Amino acid sequence: MTLRRVPALSREGKGVTIVSPSPTGIISRLADEAENRQVDGAVVFLAVTEPMIEAGKLTPEETAYLFREARTHLNDVIAVAESRGERLGVVPDPADEDEDEDENEDDEDDES
Repeated sequence: MTLRRVPALSREGKGVTIVSPSPTGIISRLADEAENRQVDGAVVFLAVTEPMIEAGKLTPEETAYLFREARTHLNDVIAVAESRGERLGVVPDPADEDEDEDENEDDEDDES
């Protein structure tokens, strides 16, 4: 069994981790496809919006809308990068970081 973060957020806004029987199984392949769509969406967004931005004729409302969309795409791409980094062992698992923070808080309490 393999634990894998997927490119989605729970209702609470936290990352979602699934259990996959295999790192190359159907669940992992579906998660890979979702990640690829998210990255592709960000690439298309940049390609479409860059000429609009360069033209300098956007209204404040249009600029605000593009900013919100850019933020969404950036969050998606960061989630993909973190997920892939975890699988490569490059990015620490956030669950491990939470445990480290809890331990540090305990150490600070002991020092008081």
